[in-house]
Amino acid sequence: MTGKMQAKLVQEALIMAAEAGLRVYSVTADGTSVNFTMFSELGCKFTTSYESMITKFKHPTQNYFVYAILDPCHMLKLARNALGHLGSIVDCENNIITWKLFSSLNKIQECEGFKLANKFSSRHLQFLMHKMNVQLAAQTLSSSVADAIEFLDKSMKLKEFQNSIGTVKFIRIVDRLFDILNSRNPIAKGFKQPLRPQSRNTWEEILKHSAEYLLSLKTHDSTNQLLVTHQRKTFITGFVTTIKSTIDMTTAMFSGENAFKYLLTYRFSQDHIELLFSCIRARGGWNNNPNCLQLKYAMRKMLLRNTITASKNANCLTFSDSTTTIIPFFHSQKHKAPLKETPTDNLDEPESSPEEDLLCSHLNSPGTSEFLSNILFYISGYIVFKLVKKLSCELCKRCLLSHFNSETSYHDYCAMNYSQIAPASTFTLFVNNGGLKIPSQSVYNIIEFAEKLFKVNV
Repeated sequence: MTGKMQAKLVQEALIMAAEAGLRVYSVTADGTSVNFTMFSELGCKFTTSYESMITKFKHPTQNYFVYAILDPCHMLKLARNALGHLGSIVDCENNIITWKLFSSLNKIQECEGFKLANKFSSRHLQFLMHKMNVQLAAQTLSSSVADAIEFLDKSMKLKEFQNSIGTVKFIRIVDRLFDILNSRNPIAKGFKQPLRPQSRNTWEEILKHSAEYLLSLKTHDSTNQLLVTHQRKTFITGFVTTIKSTIDMTTAMFSGENAFKYLLTYRFSQDHIELLFSCIRARGGWNNNPNCLQLKYAMRKMLLRNTITASKNANCLTFSDSTTTIIPFFHSQKHKAPLKETPTDNLDEPESSPEEDLLCSHLNSPGTSEFLSNILFYISGYIVFKLVKKLSCELCKRCLLSHFNSETSYHDYCAMNYSQIAPASTFTLFVNNGGLKIPSQSVYNIIEFAEKLFKVNV
């Protein structure tokens, strides 16, 4: 379908919606060239500057504007794809944003067998196999990945992570922008909270700063071409269009008689119709081209059930997130089998065998590496955090927690001096914003010894 034909269909749909008494605030699309042509035919104008960009068009029959929204989920995937394809780009401060840091992070995490509190893996690195998966893109350009890269650069001072300022800044800005443009929960905190008129100055300044940052990105070559004029410009144009439309749209929504108290930006996402289509396909045995009768009965069954549940393997995220317990030994067991002592067949065996000597030598080996010790300390804090909720004895809680948890003043978490466990607590202090638990020295020693024992046996 051409852009002109699609624009005429959108106008007809807007007219029919107005006749039914519906107020249409926006039209959401993904980043294909046909959709950009459609918006241009309707009256939008996509330029290289924020001020000159026009992201709204007049309603065919009503006296109000309809705003263009380009799905943030698609723009996030395109941002990840652009960085992976180009390899490196440059921001306005001449800081290099490079894809190599993601490869280095995955390499060091695979070598150690542990992750620095992130979900990045080789699956995220080889995104071409799953380029339509939003979850992989969101976990790649996430604040946890930025924390890990920044920690390996500033604290551990590894050579392969030098000059990571530009990459960390790019990840944080894109992650923050995606959180604001994808808010779902009315009681969420931080950047995931809904847009409210009381905090308009804060989120509007963040959105405009993010738009200016994206428009200033350049290619890392001899031409230094602005990325907004490059072939990989779609994610920049899409994010900036959505930012300007959201700011202008909230002006109309937060004023008047029926003013909105807050705005959840996830309502403008394409996920809703994608989940609907996924359920329709599932009703027909995963038939992606149902006839009229199949569509009719699929819709009827979905309406009678009064629910829409998409497949777990769908490209977009479902509405409800299922929480699972990570550590298995917190689950209560109805039937616990007693410990059975295995009788020794031969009492005249020597006191120690070569295998036991080898085991003892491994267990008495020097401590773990700096990278691994920081992760084990972080895991110790998580285990203590879970145990403290289930314990009622205050003495047991004090034994599990470090005494620095109670002596912290003025919320200065980064300035705490851990003389006894300083090498291992660096990463926990680096990412702590006040919600993490600091385990005691004995808890860390147990976790460290358990890790040695696990590695020797496995």
